[in-house]
Amino acid sequence: MRVVLVSIGTLSNLQPLVAVATNLQALGLHPVVAASENCRAVCDHHRIEFAPLRPSPAQIMSDLNIGEAEFWASLVTDWNFALKKAVLPYAAQTLVDLRRAYEGADLVITTNASILGRIAADAAAIRQMAVLLQPIALSNAHEPPVLPGLGFLPALRRSLGPWAVKPFLALIHQAAKHILRPFAEVRRAAGAPPFSGDESQDGVMAAERVFALFSPLIGRFPSGTPHHVVPCGFTFCDTGFSARGLGPELQSFLDAGTPPIVFTLGSLAVTMDAGFCQASREAAMRLDRRAILLVGDAQVDQYRHLKSADVFVSGYAPHSAIFPKAAAVVHHGGIGTIAQVMRAGIPHLVCPRYGDQFDNAARIKANRLGDTLPFTDYSDARASAALARILADKDLVAQARSVGREVAKEDGALVMARHIAEWSAADEYAAA
Repeated sequence: MRVVLVSIGTLSNLQPLVAVATNLQALGLHPVVAASENCRAVCDHHRIEFAPLRPSPAQIMSDLNIGEAEFWASLVTDWNFALKKAVLPYAAQTLVDLRRAYEGADLVITTNASILGRIAADAAAIRQMAVLLQPIALSNAHEPPVLPGLGFLPALRRSLGPWAVKPFLALIHQAAKHILRPFAEVRRAAGAPPFSGDESQDGVMAAERVFALFSPLIGRFPSGTPHHVVPCGFTFCDTGFSARGLGPELQSFLDAGTPPIVFTLGSLAVTMDAGFCQASREAAMRLDRRAILLVGDAQVDQYRHLKSADVFVSGYAPHSAIFPKAAAVVHHGGIGTIAQVMRAGIPHLVCPRYGDQFDNAARIKANRLGDTLPFTDYSDARASAALARILADKDLVAQARSVGREVAKEDGALVMARHIAEWSAADEYAAA
């Protein structure tokens, strides 16, 4: 059985699909990861067949003549830029590459962002399943999302009930449908049937089966969740994303003293620092704590001046190796980073900036696993004060440790792969 997994987005999008692919391969299926060319090395490391999709980020930046920081900042904060500059102009190229990747495919698996992947699969009449990576994807009137400008929705639900929230969610849904209207023409040109819903969220939920690859300890299923959504738990796969790994120098730093505080903006927001690294270094100094600044491979030289005996500046480093040796992690609220911090059993200070990060941050605070400090309010004084409160809260630290033991038992990729293998076997039996 040939299964094509379509990845669009950051490492938090790619890593779970690679984990699922390795498990599918171990169960005797033939997975293929279709993604941007810059993801090839990761698939090669895991010996997973790779199908390149245009455009790559480098291609878009070259065509637009903009730098990496401007590109990623525009992509994640400006829907108009994302659609009209980074997706729609390349849709024909992407669909050509997807049709090639789908040759002989029995099943296509997509995420919320893989709209063109679903359109190509619809056009080719290939069966589809999907994954949900963030708990916000299952938000409804019973458990409203936490969004910028709409942070009052959970309180409104608690005080007046789900009926009071439904009009706001309807407006959000209509706005999403309006923003994504251009995909109707892409569907027509591709020969795919029309789709009346929101191409992102409704598109995912229209799949034959949907796998929730996040822990119930941060995202329980609210009342009204469709029955074809399967709870799986977190996936963990951060090998092969850097040939260096921890490296001897970082390993020596970790082993040489007290557990440090790790500061990171993930794989995408790291290009939009806005003073985060400098303020983080000073916050650690205020607390007389050792620190590790994860700044991304391309930015190491830019921040090397922040390094000292108690502050280590590193590019990419596997979170699974570094977080268990840390005292706490200050991060942006991406779901991949949240999963690794939860498994490490240490507190979070979440500094959300866009998208689902605000919802993820609210869940961390509500579950007594850490606290939040909006990125726009981030400073050395505020960060050090928040970290001091968190680290002094013995109940919170104990809660993080307890949750860590439970999350460590999760293997969402294996759960999902087994479901697909069983579905494949049943399908073959029915056909016979």
